[in-house]
Amino acid sequence: MNRHGTTRFRIAGRYAALLATAAVMSLAPCFSLSLPAAVAAAQGASAQPHSVSTASGDSARRAGRERRKSPEDLLREALDSYREAQSLSDTGRRLAAFARSERLFNAVVDSGAGTSALFANLGTAALQARHLGPAILAFRRALALDAGNQQAHRNLVHARGLLPAWVPKPEESQILDTFFFWHYSMSATQRSAAAAAIFLLLCLLAALGIRRRMPHARNAALLLSLLWVALLASLSVESRRSASDDAVVIVSEVVTRSADSPNSPPSFARALPGGTEVTVVETRENWVKVRLGNDREAWLPRGSIASIGADLRH
Repeated sequence: MNRHGTTRFRIAGRYAALLATAAVMSLAPCFSLSLPAAVAAAQGASAQPHSVSTASGDSARRAGRERRKSPEDLLREALDSYREAQSLSDTGRRLAAFARSERLFNAVVDSGAGTSALFANLGTAALQARHLGPAILAFRRALALDAGNQQAHRNLVHARGLLPAWVPKPEESQILDTFFFWHYSMSATQRSAAAAAIFLLLCLLAALGIRRRMPHARNAALLLSLLWVALLASLSVESRRSASDDAVVIVSEVVTRSADSPNSPPSFARALPGGTEVTVVETRENWVKVRLGNDREAWLPRGSIASIGADLRH
């Protein structure tokens, strides 16, 4: 090997090593974005209530009986109640059965088994019971655990479509649906693994292109680098969304206020319906300042919203 060839080989080797080091450093936080559902469930079980109403004597006794049951029995009853609701033609009985299924799925979550699939089933039962706020909350939690959960993603899109047209939607969800349409077909772990594999391949092609003076190899490395950047951007968007204080309005509707007082004037002409997605900006005793998808801000009673990460941070 001549002197110039040796120099080019060393340069290519150093270039590949630098790129590989950068890849490991950039991908390191991405592998921790999404925990397996079983692990997430095992890390804790305290759940936030999905409504702000106080339990009556009957509901308290019923909740006590449900707490004494095993998660397996609760899950079986939740599925049975859902199937029963599907077979009913009377609207009132049908909604009551779906609401019972929702309550039982919630009891399973309270027991500590909060997997992505379970939250998706909880959201589906809540959606059928016409509880739009808790449904959207459950779907967002399912996707926080596993962004590749197709059932949760499809039902979340459907549930958002049931909101009034004037309600602002989260901007990041529109970005993902438009530019990263494949985002929800792969989990964060799968996208991280794919990004690492693509990066190793593009490093090899780049080194080969420099060493052998092969323009096709360099061009292929350039195309792979664009795909790698897209995967990193997808992971970055998800990381920012998971780390933010996202929440959902869980009551049927709530009047927004211009300050943290029930006597302050309303911020908007219309009340926010259940299912509106917000970001918590500030908390003061029984009030929270939130930002909507259109960047407008308002104060809401603290009990009118539930944090998406409340059942996931343990």
